[in-house]
Formats: sequence, structure tokens, C-alpha cells
Amino acid sequence: MYLGIGPLYRYLGRYAAPEPFNIAPKRIEQGYGIATMATKSGALEAMKESGLELEVQRDLAVNEDKLDVAPWYWPMGSDMRHAQTIWDVLSLLKKNRFGAMATASILGLLEAIGIAPAGSKKTADSMGKGADALVTAGTQGLFTPMYLMVGRRSDV
Repeated sequence: MYLGIGPLYRYLGRYAAPEPFNIAPKRIEQGYGIATMATKSGALEAMKESGLELEVQRDLAVNEDKLDVAPWYWPMGSDMRHAQTIWDVLSLLKKNRFGAMATASILGLLEAIGIAPAGSKKTADSMGKGADALVTAGTQGLFTPMYLMVGRRSDV
């Protein structure tokens, strides 16, 4: 019997400075409503403690075959290098400093006049911080949204 665990949001345990590991996970957890994230080693230990034999482990976000045009975190950032269409450029403009300020101002105005629900700006700000933390962690190779672990019960 095979058990697949997913999706797994994991810190890969590859970090040089303590700051990204201490700050970025909390921002990602808060911004995206993830209860808790563990490191890759923590996930492997949990698999072992549960009595499952690890059959496969792989970071599916790694572009080993070089078929991906852009990294997984690209749509959340403001890097224009991977933009292929004018719509890509337009969607990235809201993520740079001026676009984010304009979006926040418009959302705050809509919230003030009652068109947007109360708390919309605060929610958008929180998600923006989470996206920034994901981009930072992704560019540094600290985080993956697609870590595959397949375990097999040894008694089956």
C-alpha cells in the first residue's frame, strides 16, 4: 500500500543566515494560511516515525529537465526577465513598489467608501508580505511548494 503526502510546503534546510529561516516561514504561514511548516528533515523524520518506508522523495519544483521557462515563484515577484506577453508585464507591474502602493491605495479607498469589505486592505497587505517571503525563499532555494514524499507501509 502506497501513501502519498501532499501538498507539502517545506523549508529545505539550505540556508546560510538565520534571518530568512526565522522571518520568511512566519510571513509565508501568515500570508497563506498555512498552519505550520516543517523542514525537509522534519518531514523525513515524521515519515520514519509513522512507520512508513520512504520510497520516493523529490522536489518537484526543481527544474531538472530545463523545460520550465520561469521558476515557480516568478508570478509572485516583479522580475520582468521571464515575461513573454504584454499581459505578463501588466500583471507584474502591480508587484513593483509603485504598483503595490497604487493597489493598496485603491483598495483602501474602496474599503473606505464601502465597495470592498472591511479588512480587504489588511488581507491584501498580509498576502503581499507572504508573496514577498515566498519569492525571497524561492530565489535562495530555501522553500519549495512541491515536495513529493511517497511512503509504503512495511507490513503490506
